[in-house]
Amino acid sequence: MKNRLLLPLATAWVCLLGSALADTVVTKDGQSFQGKVLSDTEAYVVLRMEIGSGIVTEKRIPKTEVASIDRDSPAKKALSRLNSLLPTQDLLTAEQYDRLLQEVVEPAVAETTGTDLQAQAEEIASELRAEASKAREGQIRFNGIWFGPKGRALYQQEIAAGRLLAGMKEALQSKRWLQALRIYERLEGEYLLTQSYGEALRSLSPALRGLLGEIKQQLQLLPLKLQEQRKGLEAMTPAERSRTEDAIAQEMARFEATLEREEASGTRWLSSHYLDEKSLGDSEETILDEADRLKALDRESLAQTSEQLSAALAALSAGSPQLAADKLEAVSKSFHKHPQFLFVEEQIEAAFSQAPEPPTEATSQEAAAPEEKEAESSPASPDSQGDAAEGA
Repeated sequence: MKNRLLLPLATAWVCLLGSALADTVVTKDGQSFQGKVLSDTEAYVVLRMEIGSGIVTEKRIPKTEVASIDRDSPAKKALSRLNSLLPTQDLLTAEQYDRLLQEVVEPAVAETTGTDLQAQAEEIASELRAEASKAREGQIRFNGIWFGPKGRALYQQEIAAGRLLAGMKEALQSKRWLQALRIYERLEGEYLLTQSYGEALRSLSPALRGLLGEIKQQLQLLPLKLQEQRKGLEAMTPAERSRTEDAIAQEMARFEATLEREEASGTRWLSSHYLDEKSLGDSEETILDEADRLKALDRESLAQTSEQLSAALAALSAGSPQLAADKLEAVSKSFHKHPQFLFVEEQIEAAFSQAPEPPTEATSQEAAAPEEKEAESSPASPDSQGDAAEGA
């Protein structure tokens, strides 16, 4: 599980570490060209440029047309890598921070040593080291705010939903539509009233369109695939055909077993097989049903409730349980049985029970009575006796 959570971050680090140096030549008419300056003479600047995957060309630019040349360097590239890390993404663990420091930050700082960029690099590295220190102490950053153990307990549902949302975004980015939809399903089932669910809901349409496009394409190609399979089997020797048919049967048996496990888990988003028309048709029907269901979803009510619960949590975090209770009172009764509403309600009750009770009028009088009696029975001070005689 840890490896899966670290994967998106590790992928980003690989991209950062693998970026190549590039010089930039800007011409007087505003054009910008990136590549490697091969020569810079009084007559021409020769720039080697990549114009496509593996396609390299050389461009000669008259020196009279050149406005500026920005030569890249390892130090500049290192500083650029450091700048790209800020602000750091939410919900990073201490382990992830340590990897970030070891694999990206410290090597980048080392590349700037002895250059005029070293101070900037050290400043960024210091900020990242401070964040790592907080993470090691058990703090976590969510929505740009650092939470200690108490805050983490209060925002545990929002934080858990935020982790799922990060996974959904990564799945969408890599076009793993089915995985994104399964994560959305979990967000809807467990964290419906969180801010992260609202963001996931806004990201759902691309996943539905992407998966529907793949399914339609597979359905369109299915007759051709089956025909190719039949022709391939007919061209084989009896022994080869027998082995291949066994292999196909085993593959379909594994797929059926996968479907059974998924159905048992209760997910709506079942796998499909490119040679199984029924599973492809079922997937298409599920996507269309989900699109219709979303049209009927009361998004406004969900958004308002999410905002009210979030405001209640913020009030609790600020030590204002009464304000939190007022925010909760505004939540629609249709959500009063939802686990997230009940969780916030429980936190408010706990906050009230821990708060000191304000003194009542009776207790105030009782507290004042001993003082009055003490004043009546105590002898007057020399100063007060003098004042009384003067008055007489």
